[in-house]
Amino acid sequence: MEKKQRVILRNQLEEIRSTGKSLMPEGLEKTMKPQDFADVTEYIRQKDSK
Repeated sequence: MEKKQRVILRNQLEEIRSTGKSLMPEGLEKTMKPQDFADVTEYIRQKDSK
């Protein structure tokens, strides 16, 4: 089964709104070590700067 992707541009959207919820599963931070948070933060920074 082949999955197809459809690209929707921002200017094609009528509205963008926040749900106020994080994409991170609830309670995950309780199982993470400080270095894990540092690694995730650095990963996001690298992705954001591209």
